[in-house]
Amino acid sequence: MLDMKRAELAAILADEEADLRNRVLREPHIRLSRVTRRLQLERELAAATGEEYAEELPLDHVIGYEWHIVSNNARHTVVLCGDVGRETSVLFYFNYTELFRVSAPGNDSGVFSYGGNGLGVYGLYVVQNSTWRREMLAARSQDLFNYDESWWSTFQHFILRGKDCELSCLARGYECRLLSEGIESIRERAAFWEKL
Repeated sequence: MLDMKRAELAAILADEEADLRNRVLREPHIRLSRVTRRLQLERELAAATGEEYAEELPLDHVIGYEWHIVSNNARHTVVLCGDVGRETSVLFYFNYTELFRVSAPGNDSGVFSYGGNGLGVYGLYVVQNSTWRREMLAARSQDLFNYDESWWSTFQHFILRGKDCELSCLARGYECRLLSEGIESIRERAAFWEKL
């Protein structure tokens, strides 16, 4: 069964590479269907071998181009994002953030291997079998005087990917909200407070 999945994945990757090399642009529904199947196969194969892989979390809102990140480590991380000219923006709230890193998509941030593991170009993901999470848990179990495994075991490895930015964080949970205010208005208010 795994060999069949590996063969199907190899065929999809070869088709994608051939289209790229020959500059062929398939119909959107064909590309989406192929990408969806590729990501599903990558996740299934990684799960079967115990490797880390990214599962996409459902989002009802569009991740915007402009990002503003606020964090006080060991408490919360907030990402405000939106597109200039839109009347709304989106707030991502990661509860009890222990660690986080920001990078450009595709750059190796050192917290998750790229390629062949179910991570799409855009969206919110939780990493299963996360090496970064395991390393953090191992370190915390040695460092803390009163280590509580039930507290630390609830942390998850999240990846938020947008057009030009990627946030990787270890947090206990997340929330996503649509704001009735555009990103420009939020930016102007922030600039006002910075001047005081």
